[in-house]
Amino acid sequence: MIRSCLAAVAAIVIAMPAVAADKVDAKKVKGKWSREVDGNSLIFEFKDEKTMHVHLKPAGADKAAIVKCEIKLEADGKLTGKITEVEKNGLENAPPAGEEFGFKIEVGEKKLIISEFKGPGDDGAKQLVEGEYKKHTD
Repeated sequence: MIRSCLAAVAAIVIAMPAVAADKVDAKKVKGKWSREVDGNSLIFEFKDEKTMHVHLKPAGADKAAIVKCEIKLEADGKLTGKITEVEKNGLENAPPAGEEFGFKIEVGEKKLIISEFKGPGDDGAKQLVEGEYKKHTD
């Protein structure tokens, strides 16, 4: 009996670091992460654990549209949010305030991966948002 309990405890202790490694720390996400797709520039700026701004500059545009959002980031990397304000800056098909969205984040030291996007837009929006982002340095 004691031997089987020790085996169970050992299995849990060995598994714990693997479970902890899957957690997303909001402090590691904070900052700017950028990606370019077909000349379109996209920057996710995580201001804090509740606020994110998305800067979208279409190919050939002079200014980026800025989409301000309230967000919630779960420890498993699932992010949900709601658009609170949009500065279109010439981008007429920007998503409107009030739209809700979600995606999954995996974060490393110098890269961030976004997957499982659900929200406003078509497959083009999903292809633009999902992918690998590099840590943006000012």
